[in-house]
Amino acid sequence: MHHIDGKWIQSILGKRTLIIGDVGTGKTRFTAEIIKKMIDLGYGDDITVIDLGPETSGVGSRLATYLPRIKRVRYLHPPKLYAPRLMAKDVRELNKYMDENYKMAKAVMEKYRVSPTKILVINDLTIFLHRGSVDELMDIIKVSDTFVGNAYYGSYIIDKFNTGIDLIERKRVEKLLEHMDILIDLNKGDADHIPVEG
Repeated sequence: MHHIDGKWIQSILGKRTLIIGDVGTGKTRFTAEIIKKMIDLGYGDDITVIDLGPETSGVGSRLATYLPRIKRVRYLHPPKLYAPRLMAKDVRELNKYMDENYKMAKAVMEKYRVSPTKILVINDLTIFLHRGSVDELMDIIKVSDTFVGNAYYGSYIIDKFNTGIDLIERKRVEKLLEHMDILIDLNKGDADHIPVEG
């Protein structure tokens, strides 16, 4: 894992950074480390965290798990989020969970839009992208000066009902990457930030 120091943080300020990886690659932990360092450097008042991590055993976690100092930043989290593919017993339930997640995520994003800070961090973007478009997401991201987000990008979670959600999710993450300046791909095991080609 890359050592996150002040110089590293300075290099991502004013840019859009996306961290991607499969389950267990450390996306949330790495994002928490970035926030910690930003707080250390005095940026706490400039940060809004939108945490879309569902509390599900073994997969996905909230940033607060790794960040006891979460109260030092503005922290927005929907009251209840689902891990759709892991929790759903059938297609109807899967769709219900994705619809509910989208509504709740949209509501907290709207809070940010009407009262933004310079730095925006979003944990588990894929929860929103199951139903929300990249354009909708970019409308929120563009309000910030600096953006850091993470998204599931892997093969661990299986689409057991063959709904095509895996492909939709992957394509939307890839489309989102087109709008990013920096990609950190934890599937490759390195957390050095790599400028996105473009």
